[in-house]
Amino acid sequence: MRSRPALFTTTAVLEFGTGAALFFVPGTVIQLLLGAAESAAAAMPVARAVGLGLIALGTAAWLRRDDGALARSDLLSGMLVYNVAIGITLAVAGKLRGQSGVMLWPVVALHGAMAIWCVLCIRARNTRA
Repeated sequence: MRSRPALFTTTAVLEFGTGAALFFVPGTVIQLLLGAAESAAAAMPVARAVGLGLIALGTAAWLRRDDGALARSDLLSGMLVYNVAIGITLAVAGKLRGQSGVMLWPVVALHGAMAIWCVLCIRARNTRA
């Protein structure tokens, strides 16, 4: 089916672009999307986290665009990118910016564990292939 590769390619470009904009200029994106004035500094890591999630989604869609046999590994790769990136982003917010709520470090640890799980699943799939 020819429309599936086009859908995945379009999704990848749109989500990656939106995610990058949210990561690099979250206030501008929030202003454009919601009409809100400059957002509170505490909201910026959340906006960047959403941007990273969209970049991961874009990565998964891009890798899946040909709908090949390795689609599951490709989706795992996207989730690996997301978990590593979001863990680092939240850790930096807590350590360097002092923006730390009660759940920050447990969530950072959770994303680290999820990233390890993704690597183990990718390695297991590659071993079987």
